[in-house]
Amino acid sequence: LAQEQEDCREVLQWIVAQPWSNGRVGMYGKSWGGFNGLQMAFLEPEESPLKTAISLYCTDNRYTDDFHHEGGTVVGQGLVSWSGEMMIYNALPPPPRCHSRREDWMEAWCQRL
Repeated sequence: LAQEQEDCREVLQWIVAQPWSNGRVGMYGKSWGGFNGLQMAFLEPEESPLKTAISLYCTDNRYTDDFHHEGGTVVGQGLVSWSGEMMIYNALPPPPRCHSRREDWMEAWCQRL
């Protein structure tokens, strides 16, 4: 987690340095991304460019009520179905709007498979 937090700080500084940036940054994340946003909001000092964090489907306490842990104990129920579901999501085709030509879209999908 420490490396992810340092990476996030670098990204925040990069965003602020861009000519299109107004110096105020927000984070939006679901699940692990939401957890990261909460961590950064907690860790960043008041003068940080991070001004808001919107977190969904995540927890503020991974020890007591995380998807994978409850009270510090690994919760096995759901882990197998979750990993299978994620495999299916990762095999889905990319959104067609991400490619201007159908051939490029098909090639991107085949690369995922």
